[in-house]
Amino acid sequence: MRKVYYALLKWIRSLAIKNKTVTVVSNNCWGGFMYQSCKLQYHTPFIGLFMVAPDYIKLLENFDDIIHRPLLFKRRKDSKYSDYLVKDFIIGVFEGTDIEIIFKHYHSEEEVREKWYRRLQRLDTKNMIVKFSDSDLCTEDLIRRFDVLPFKNKICFTGKPYPKYKSVKYMSEFKESGHVVNEWAYSYNYYNFVREANKIQ
Repeated sequence: MRKVYYALLKWIRSLAIKNKTVTVVSNNCWGGFMYQSCKLQYHTPFIGLFMVAPDYIKLLENFDDIIHRPLLFKRRKDSKYSDYLVKDFIIGVFEGTDIEIIFKHYHSEEEVREKWYRRLQRLDTKNMIVKFSDSDLCTEDLIRRFDVLPFKNKICFTGKPYPKYKSVKYMSEFKESGHVVNEWAYSYNYYNFVREANKIQ
């Protein structure tokens, strides 16, 4: 019954969403789940990956300058987050920066290149939702920096309340951990992705 319920929910959302080409920039797999929840094609390269919070904010603060730079690759032992990473994920870095992307669900650098550059061509900064969360070495200062970014459509999920930041949605399910985990499973309770995507167009 659960499979039938979720299949029906996806079908309903696929009919409800009018903005079929929305770009989602996310620090983890949340974006992929949002596309899947509406049966949409990926209009972003931010799929099957995550970014450690300090690097993600650095990228967002210089997004237009950095996002189209070539991807280079490094090994886990050469990553500044080598002690934090639990597996030998494929690690990309934007040329001329130290900003790392951890490609969690990929099997080779060739697969990363092919999917990243193909999906990057669909990215539309004028039709974009930017999402952040308080996981992966996040601090309140990083949340503050996210909150003041000039992106019109942005959302930050947290496991602690931060009432002074307009972009934050506090998820009470994670009050004990103090930060969100698998926030995609609960985010529709706090943020209607379909409605917000439709508002853009």
